Amino acid sequence: MNRQRTVRLEPQPWRAKVGRNVLQCIFGPLSGVRVTGRRAEEMRTMTPLRVGLVAASILLFFLLPSFATLYTDWLWFTEVGYEQIFVRILSTRLLLGAAAFALIFGVLFLNIHVARAALRTRELMVLGPQGLRTITIDLRRLQPMFYVGAAAVALFVSLYASGRWDTWLMARNAVPFGKVDPVLGHDISFYLFQLPLLHFLQSLAFMAVLLSALAAALAYHVGHSIVLDPQRGLIVSNQARRHLSLLGAMLFVILAFRAWLAIPATLTTPSGVVHGASFVDVYATIPMQWLLAAVALVGAALIVYQTTVTRRWPLIAAIASYFGVLVLGHLYAFALQRLYVSPNEQVRET
Repeated sequence: MNRQRTVRLEPQPWRAKVGRNVLQCIFGPLSGVRVTGRRAEEMRTMTPLRVGLVAASILLFFLLPSFATLYTDWLWFTEVGYEQIFVRILSTRLLLGAAAFALIFGVLFLNIHVARAALRTRELMVLGPQGLRTITIDLRRLQPMFYVGAAAVALFVSLYASGRWDTWLMARNAVPFGKVDPVLGHDISFYLFQLPLLHFLQSLAFMAVLLSALAAALAYHVGHSIVLDPQRGLIVSNQARRHLSLLGAMLFVILAFRAWLAIPATLTTPSGVVHGASFVDVYATIPMQWLLAAVALVGAALIVYQTTVTRRWPLIAAIASYFGVLVLGHLYAFALQRLYVSPNEQVRET
């Protein structure tokens, strides 16, 4: 005869205590859970100290080598009597870094500010000694974390931008050579001075918009405005769809500008037996970049249209057309090189 044994499960006080501590560590002031007593005093005492130590360690790790290099350069420029050049370089780096920081942080701040409406109050069910308990979490208190993250990202981008001081100075002090290239008709100075600066500005703009899209998408996801449902798939709120669609349209405009920049870049890169625009560049790569720029602009218009409809065919069409032209253009250039140019390359390139 089988005997059935009934076991009654009751909440364990120590488990509830551990759960409250974990919730406090994870959510902190976001929830209604509070840790009291000696443990609370330890947490209030240790947290600022730990944060300060970590911040100081990070600053020393990144800034100490830079200061050492800066001081060494100052000694060298002083020794050879070119202190003014050192000051000019240093001031340019500081101005570029400050401008890049203001641009990236400003764009991130604006997009996070727009997406903050998705950060609303949420309720979480936990099991305590008295049974199920509802904890209210105010997601709006996550905004400072997003802004701190935006400042950290902007700081790293500013360090990258300050390293391009030579590109800025050469473009600012450029003079024309008086000779133009036979393919596009630009002055030779354009390829040496203005083109590198345009590539630099394009990369900054692309990073600003891409990082803004990622930050906004993260904010919408935390606020449950973007949810991946196992049955219905990806669910996006109207505000998130409109916001991210506008950012996507800006990305496609920047990609169109990037394709336009790739046209003069073909005249400054080695290709086969020649340095500059080759046969394939003139008859395949340059036309493909023009077509890619046009398709990117059309894709931007489609993604703007995506703000008015819930179905995602405009976004899919824009992405598919862009990458389709990109892949087919490279395949055509490869086939032209292998089948037409390579058998008699010396003659085709002259």
